[in-house]
Amino acid sequence: MSTTPHEDAPMSEAEITEHLAAADAALALAGHHASAESEELARRVGRGELTIDEAVELTRRRIQGDS
Repeated sequence: MSTTPHEDAPMSEAEITEHLAAADAALALAGHHASAESEELARRVGRGELTIDEAVELTRRRIQGDS
């Protein structure tokens, strides 16, 4: 598993999938699951398409119904 932060270099699709699988397992152990929208935002952050702050803002807008 790569430890390179996304700010330095985008992750490969394989690395993103590996990280998301670990996150999904942790969520499942806690009785939760990630939405498809959350997973896609995480993939975009991993690819360097969005910053974490941008992903949080998009999520906030979706939850609050802002456009």
